[in-house]
Amino acid sequence: MVFDQAAYWKNRSKHYPEEFERHTPELRRFFCEQEFRFRQMLDRIDFSEVESVLEIGCGFGRMTGMMLKKLETAARYQAVDISPEQIKATKEKYGNRIQTRTADFRTEPFEPSDIVLVSEVFLHFPPGQIQIVLHKAQRLAKKYLIHIDPLLPVPESSRALAGRVKNYITGQTPLRWDWQHDYPRLYDYAKVDHLTVFPVGQGKSMIFLIKARERVGNRMPEAQRV
Repeated sequence: MVFDQAAYWKNRSKHYPEEFERHTPELRRFFCEQEFRFRQMLDRIDFSEVESVLEIGCGFGRMTGMMLKKLETAARYQAVDISPEQIKATKEKYGNRIQTRTADFRTEPFEPSDIVLVSEVFLHFPPGQIQIVLHKAQRLAKKYLIHIDPLLPVPESSRALAGRVKNYITGQTPLRWDWQHDYPRLYDYAKVDHLTVFPVGQGKSMIFLIKARERVGNRMPEAQRV
């Protein structure tokens, strides 16, 4: 069975803001903590040197507003999503402060930006695509890649994934289109100068702050956990 990510999100996103508001109290607390840790992470960036931002999978702009509060010098903030409805919602919220674009990150070209922000997007790419899109995001980030996603200790094996899809096809369980990825292994460390990790929800999710290297090398960066 082939997963059509574009069709899935174009359909789901029509009602996603309402779906987000119906989260359980526990999940609401998690997202509040995530936003708090995100603001802590932003405090580590010198925004006086940031002139451009590319946000991949902006959704309805939950993280966009926090980024914009830090930006005074950025001449370009481009918010991108695969869903026209999400792009419309983000544009209505932030107006001329941002540029918006409906696009598929996998297949379309983008200009490099000082900061690339990707929040809870990579988990929707299956194992066969994740390394390609992750490295593409790294290549586009001139100063920082900010990446937010669940990080579980043991990535899902191909056998477990096959069983999950089989159960869905036979009607035994609903299928969640997300995957567990071993992000530290997948990063191209030749392009990373420093990696800082901010755990959220007792480590259920991570915020990765990746500083891009000015010169390409082969040194493995030290990961700092805060």
